[in-house]
Amino acid sequence: MTNLCEFCNREVVKELPEKVFTIQCGGKGCGHRTIFGLENEDCRQVILDDGE
Repeated sequence: MTNLCEFCNREVVKELPEKVFTIQCGGKGCGHRTIFGLENEDCRQVILDDGE
């Protein structure tokens, strides 16, 4: 089952691959979290699980 952010619907992942880039989420509800773009996966955007 895929875990999604309840505010922006991006996938929440436990670990990141080696090649990523970062951007800031524009949504106020999720606290403007850092979004990671996965270079080797067609720049798919994910959020890193913060353990909460």
